[in-house]
Amino acid sequence: MNNFFLRLRDWFSLDTRSLAVGRMGLGLFIFIDILWRLSFAEWHYTDLGVMPRDVFTGQFAYPWSFSLHLANGSLAFAVLMLSIHGLCALAMMLGWHTRLATALVAILTVSLHNRNWYLNNGGDDALRAFMILAAFIPWGEMWSMDQWRNGNGQKEARKISGTWVFTWFLQIFVIYFVSYILKTSPIWRSEYTAIYYSSHLDIFATDLSRFMRQFPGPMKVATFLTILLEWLGPLVLTIGWMFAKRFQGKLRMLTVLSFWGLHIGIILTMSIGLFPFYLLAVWSTFIPSSTWDYWISKFPAIETKINGFYAKLAGGPTQVQGENEVSPKVRWATQGLGGFVFLVIFFWNLSTLKPPLKVEIPFWMNVGRWTHLYQEWNMFAPFPKQENMWIEIPAVLEDGSSLELLSNSTDVLSSKELTFPATVPNEHWRKYLMNMSDNDKIARHYGGAWCRLWNRPVSSGGREPKLRNFSINVYHHVIQADYVQSPMMKKTIWNHWCFDKDYKSESIPSKAI
Repeated sequence: MNNFFLRLRDWFSLDTRSLAVGRMGLGLFIFIDILWRLSFAEWHYTDLGVMPRDVFTGQFAYPWSFSLHLANGSLAFAVLMLSIHGLCALAMMLGWHTRLATALVAILTVSLHNRNWYLNNGGDDALRAFMILAAFIPWGEMWSMDQWRNGNGQKEARKISGTWVFTWFLQIFVIYFVSYILKTSPIWRSEYTAIYYSSHLDIFATDLSRFMRQFPGPMKVATFLTILLEWLGPLVLTIGWMFAKRFQGKLRMLTVLSFWGLHIGIILTMSIGLFPFYLLAVWSTFIPSSTWDYWISKFPAIETKINGFYAKLAGGPTQVQGENEVSPKVRWATQGLGGFVFLVIFFWNLSTLKPPLKVEIPFWMNVGRWTHLYQEWNMFAPFPKQENMWIEIPAVLEDGSSLELLSNSTDVLSSKELTFPATVPNEHWRKYLMNMSDNDKIARHYGGAWCRLWNRPVSSGGREPKLRNFSINVYHHVIQADYVQSPMMKKTIWNHWCFDKDYKSESIPSKAI
């Protein structure tokens, strides 16, 4: 029995070097995400933008909607909060006061996501969950400034285990296995046309995915391999400890390589922001010790250069100090909390399944919301979206001229189907516009932001001539099998007037604020 538990503990553990690579990767990608968000901070995180604080708290917030970003509605405050977030991400990446930096990144991530959650996608759910877990995992022991600052520059790599690491395994498991369970359509399970449909979604398409549309056979193979990996990969990660010891490292590394391949494929064929990059970093934490031992023995200069970089950054190595002892009570309390979080994630994911697998326990669902471990892995489930969508916003300016707002084009008569994807700056805008396309409540506040930002004084960033009114039109057509093009359909989800006098003078009844 003792050997059995030792075997389990050895498998469900993470090498400190792998954790260091995951830490550096996530820190870098979070910093990039912050740069994206900074470029449109006024639109997304201020009272002039699409989600003023009174609108959020009055119409969209829940009791558990924790957000430090709601403390002030100015652009200066939004930039300050994002800048602090970015600096904490860099500190975490470099391993400077790693545990504190990680905890701050986790808190600021929760706060940022709650400021305007119509910008969030599945990648934000994954990031939020992993950052909360990482705050309790010592991923700053190796290849970090702390390693040298604390006098542990010559410390050997080790394996980290315990309930928090076990929960880390569970989190990566549910992302794929729950997604697999929810993909019930024949499009995934027997027809293998899911990638055919996803490659035709122009709002996500890359040059490679547009090229792939010509080859239905390879797209079916890719669909089959995707659904197979989402089923088999998590199972291997769960039962790998049953294999002979000499095969375990190779099996773990093969699983990591397979999922790296999956996410690199997604990056090349779909513009969905940093979601696959986050998971590339997370999968790096599962690199087995045997892989590091092999390659470092072959190329010892690599580790020497890494350590030299961090030693120089930290001010040089110092004498090795003794380990700080943690009292047994604190250790057991921490591990107990990790076990509790494991149950939160487990039961929350059960609540996202379809009957008869669905299990809803109010206590665990409430805890999931308050801890911000809520998540949903229904990406392209039960099947990919099967319609192309694009938005046009024809506007009238004060001098009577016309303008299409998204493209900033005076040509408001021709369809923008082909040019719309290029007008979407990043994944946050893409998610927001997709959410708005079937929600006039969001469209109303989006329209208000256009008026406020355009019609303010020119000295404060406004434009001339002033914006008077506009319509938000959503076009879509169904993606059909065998490359059949369906008719285009149009829906006006919102008509907006910037001035009361214009609204009141209109004879056509419509909506406005």
